[in-house]
Amino acid sequence: MSEELGESIRVREGDREYRVSKQRAVLKALVAAAVKGDRRAATSLITLSARVFGVADDEPENQPLSASDQRVLDDFIDREIAR
Repeated sequence: MSEELGESIRVREGDREYRVSKQRAVLKALVAAAVKGDRRAATSLITLSARVFGVADDEPENQPLSASDQRVLDDFIDREIAR
């Protein structure tokens, strides 16, 4: 898997083309989707960030949000997307 993700491919951003690893290309696509308002992509990105960068010891891991907390998060994401 790491060999496959490490292979380089050509990527185009705007009118610029360059080579990046497949892993970086996937991450760029995930970030772009999250920025455009894809909630699944945003959730995946937040989860991935927590795994890569760690979660503070005093924070509960993998705990589902309450309905109230989910609404607050959804409202925040909607406001940020609208900006």
